[in-house]
Amino acid sequence: MSDEVQNYNTLSRVFHWSIAALILGLLIVGFLMVSMNPEPLKFKIYGCHKAVGITVIIIGLARLVWR
Repeated sequence: MSDEVQNYNTLSRVFHWSIAALILGLLIVGFLMVSMNPEPLKFKIYGCHKAVGITVIIIGLARLVWR
């Protein structure tokens, strides 16, 4: 192995940590939605949950392109 330390640039770190934070939020909201009764608020949260999931996919693809 080389003694060189590979540092990631700022944009790569932003991609990584934003994806991590969004996935953590999605997991928390997903588990909370399971216990909710079917009501209009649940369906609004569900829509936001899907939108954030799509955002994670887009950021992930952008990260792959950047790399």
